[in-house]
Amino acid sequence: MRRPFLGDPPDDLRDPYVRRLPLTWSEWKRAIRGWIAEPHHIAAALTLAGYANKDGSNAHPGVERLADDLCRGPRAVRYTLAALEEAGFITRASRGGRQGIPKGHANAYQLTIPAPLAAATGLWDDERHGRQ
Repeated sequence: MRRPFLGDPPDDLRDPYVRRLPLTWSEWKRAIRGWIAEPHHIAAALTLAGYANKDGSNAHPGVERLADDLCRGPRAVRYTLAALEEAGFITRASRGGRQGIPKGHANAYQLTIPAPLAAATGLWDDERHGRQ
């Protein structure tokens, strides 16, 4: 089976309204293996997963911390996070630095995979999650 990569996602993975399946960080790491082509995207995804809780939620290292961990600039890290979010591998759970949240607080991310990928890997169950 040919796996679609982050740089070349099929149309059903590119749709911003495709449902996403939240996973624990260990399930998520197994599920994304081989689906992201760019090495710096893989490094960013796995580094972000290291900051997540066991259930894959509340990953909020911040752009500056990720930039230090990845030895990349903040702009490159923001681009990479946006690409991972657009592809459905992470979902922003809360936005940092908005009104009511002190400036300097980071976005919080949930580790997810798009429903079509979950179905392709056998993680999607129509009875439990509904039809795609």
